Amino acid sequence: MRRFSIVPLFIALILNNESVARSLNYQEKILPLLEVYCLDCHSNDKAEADVNFDNFRTIQDIKKDPKVWIKVDRMLSSRQMPPRDSDQPSKNDREVLSEWVQSFLMDEAKARAGDPGRVVLRRLSNDEYNYTVRDL
Repeated sequence: MRRFSIVPLFIALILNNESVARSLNYQEKILPLLEVYCLDCHSNDKAEADVNFDNFRTIQDIKKDPKVWIKVDRMLSSRQMPPRDSDQPSKNDREVLSEWVQSFLMDEAKARAGDPGRVVLRRLSNDEYNYTVRDL
C-alpha cells in the first residue's frame, strides 16, 4: 500500500524536474541566442512584425503566448529569419533554437489537449442498417 503512495510523488518530481530543466535550458541556451540574433529588430523599441522578445524572459511568459512561437518556428524553418543582411546563426545554433521551439510547441500542444467534447456517432443508411442487423 505504501509503495502506491510513493508513485504519484515520484511522477510529480519527474515532471517538475522536466519543467525546471526546460526553464534552465531556455535561460542558458535559448535566451542568449535570441539576444544575439533577434532583439535588434524584435525588442520593445522596435518590435517588428508584432513580435517582441522582451516579453519572453521566462518560461511562464512564453506559455502565456505560444502563438508567437508558432510564427518563430515557421520563420526559422523557412530561413526567413534572421534576414539575409543580418548576422546569421551557425548551423548548430539554428538547430538548437529550432529544436527547442518545436519541443516547446509539442509539449504545449500535449498539455492543452483536452476532451474534444461529445462525439456524435454517424447514422447508418438503410442498407448499412439492414446489413448490420443481418450480421447479428
